[in-house]
This record gives sequence, C-alpha cells and structure tokens, in this order.
Amino acid sequence: MNADVRDFRLADVLTGRLAKMGDRPRRARTRAALVAATAQEMERSGIDGLTVARIAEVAGVAHGTFYLYFDNRIEAAMAVRRLYDAAIRLFRPRGGGELPPFEAIQRMNRFYVRSYANNARLLRASQFLLYARPENAVRRDRINHRWSVAILHDLKRRLIVDNSGPSGVTQTMLVRTAIAMADELLREIYVFRGPSLARLAGDQEQIANVISRSWYRILYGADPPV
Repeated sequence: MNADVRDFRLADVLTGRLAKMGDRPRRARTRAALVAATAQEMERSGIDGLTVARIAEVAGVAHGTFYLYFDNRIEAAMAVRRLYDAAIRLFRPRGGGELPPFEAIQRMNRFYVRSYANNARLLRASQFLLYARPENAVRRDRINHRWSVAILHDLKRRLIVDNSGPSGVTQTMLVRTAIAMADELLREIYVFRGPSLARLAGDQEQIANVISRSWYRILYGADPPV
C-alpha cells in the first residue's frame, strides 16, 4: 500500500486520545476511557460477548460508573460506531481534485480498503447495530449521500456531468451504486470473511485496484487510462 494513505485503527486512536486527556475534566476522561474500553472489547469479544462488567474493568472504573454515561452496552457500542464514522472523515485523503481522475479514485479506495482491514473485528461487531437501531440506517444513508454529493461535484468540475434534470438523477444513482458495491465487497472480504473472497484479504493493492477500475467504469463509462 502506498505511503500517501493514512492508517488508522480506531481502538488505537481512542486509546491515544485518552492518553492525551490528562488536563481534561474527570468526567470527560472517564467517558473517553469507557468508549476506548468498549472499542477494545468489541474487537476482542464481538457484540455478543460485550458486557458492561468487562467494559468497566478495562476502563478501570466501578461497574456502576458505566451507567452514569451509558444506558447499556449497546449505547456504548453505538458511540464507538459513531466515532469510527468520524475517524473516516478525519483520516480520509484530501486534495484529490488536483490528481488525474483514476489516481484520485485509486487513492481513496486504498484508504477504504486499509480502513476495513485495520478495523475488521470492530466492524464485524458493529454490523449488528445497523439492524438493531433504525436511526443507524438513516445516519448511514446521510453519510453516503454527503459522499455522493462530493463525488458528483468533482465529476461536474471535471466537466463530464450535467446535474440538471434526469441526467443528474442518473448520475446520483450511479455514484450510490459505486459506493454500495465497494462497501459490500469489503464487508464480504474483511467483515464476513466469505470463504470465496477472504483469501484475497492480504492483497490490499489488488482489491483497491479492482474496486477503482469498477468505479471508473461506472462513473466515466470507459476503462481507466493505462
């Protein structure tokens, strides 16, 4: 994987953030400790093995203290999932508008492949949350919509799309198709570990290249330049 793609593993990010909070109010530090512990336990035990007692133990607080911050283990897990989405926005590559189209697409997909690979166990645990709480599906749709708007803006800037009328609707559907395709493939490879695809997990560059070529064909209607 190229060095221009920033790495992150959310459990490490949260632990590192906690270590820098020495001058913050105790309540903020305690909540951060509980969230970091929840992320660690989601990776270790999944959602089924996630318990309030273990979260409190890892965070170094009394069992009852947990309930001053969260109603239950699922609420804590949802906080972790929201922070994962925030981390994606924080760490994803910027400045792709100055790159050739395929290079910009490839750089972004390298980032998403690496994010899935580094956070696979956490994403496997949080997958349940997408179905357990309807608001999560709404939030996910909102995130994908914002992302599709940004992609459409880039396409328009590159003078290949007119967003007026039916053509704009078609282009929006094409972008959402590309997003959904990539998400589903990466879930199958890293989260669900489907037997026919999991063997590809170690070759992140190949996965990013295949997804990027598919994106280019969907958005530009042609093969990427050699």
